[in-house]
Amino acid sequence: MEDYYNTLIKQLDGYTVMGLFDGNRDIKDIVTLQTGTKGRVFFFDQEPMIKTIDSELWDYIFQEPTIFANSELDSADKDYVKSRYPNFIDWYFFSHALVSREWFSRYKNLRAGWLHRSHFLADFGLVTGPRQYRLYLFLLCYNSIESNHLEHFHIAYNSNQDWKKDLDENDKYDILNFDNTVNNFFPNLDKSKFYYKPHDLFSKSLSYDNFGKDSLHGSSLKQTVIPIEKYQDVNYVIVNETVFEESKKHLTEKIFKPIAAGKPFMLTGGVDNLEYLKSYGFKTFDCIWNENYDKIDDPKTRIEFIFNEIFSKMKLKLNQTSLNLFSHAHKIAEYNRQYFWSDEFYSLVLSESFDNLEQAKLELASKSV
Repeated sequence: MEDYYNTLIKQLDGYTVMGLFDGNRDIKDIVTLQTGTKGRVFFFDQEPMIKTIDSELWDYIFQEPTIFANSELDSADKDYVKSRYPNFIDWYFFSHALVSREWFSRYKNLRAGWLHRSHFLADFGLVTGPRQYRLYLFLLCYNSIESNHLEHFHIAYNSNQDWKKDLDENDKYDILNFDNTVNNFFPNLDKSKFYYKPHDLFSKSLSYDNFGKDSLHGSSLKQTVIPIEKYQDVNYVIVNETVFEESKKHLTEKIFKPIAAGKPFMLTGGVDNLEYLKSYGFKTFDCIWNENYDKIDDPKTRIEFIFNEIFSKMKLKLNQTSLNLFSHAHKIAEYNRQYFWSDEFYSLVLSESFDNLEQAKLELASKSV
């Protein structure tokens, strides 16, 4: 378990503390950390709440009043649980900010820097189920690369998934009817390598996105690794967040990878999640590209808007104007990097978690009478 749990548990003396950790969300995987007489606290703070698959879990947890530690500031799924379970007591805190500072601590003194070119990196990871939006963005990028012979869009994805079956069951973005490009695109998805790059730096056998099969930097956990040597070869990172289609403010370690490394980013995430990030003191890049995508409700339209912004910047000719843009973007990124590692940011997140916990304790006490 991460150290931040120990910091939080110090505030829970006398409470029974349980939770699901390491990506688990099944009743059989619940862990009890301590027992007490003041009531129950349950940690579910590193995974998004999903009402369509977690009902059995909620039924089990909320048989009695429980403080539910979660990382969703605003969420339709959380509203659903609140309305259905009177024993639900909300304890929100930005857990992924805390965990990212731990996971990425080895990179604290590393800065990826910037190059005199407009190269992008996108880690698409999983592209099925609720992550199918990534496949649509992937296809848009592939189509543009094919038609424009662009060689500076760096792509990583996990190929160990049945994308075809997923699309046959529910093609959310009408991908199978896209155009003739699909006939070339899908066979490439099944290859062991798919990176548009003149030299094969992103060999699948070396890729940090290989889901536990490699040990880059001594870690086999994808989420804990920033591929710093790859970030040094690009100027921008496209962050494909865990939550995109759902209505919730929820950000994970994915957004903090480019921030910790000092790279500008575009966020493929839920509506208003850029505003959510900025509320914690970070700066984004609306002076460099159009960030109105953050306000677009329709997922498909939001993807297409992001794609158009990506390729409008990729097509910049290398001149003084583009170099000024790169420089400006990376000054913002450097500010974010320093702020992320600052005591100021850490204190902000930790103080918020303590304050919200005290409110939850009062509510628990009122329900336990």
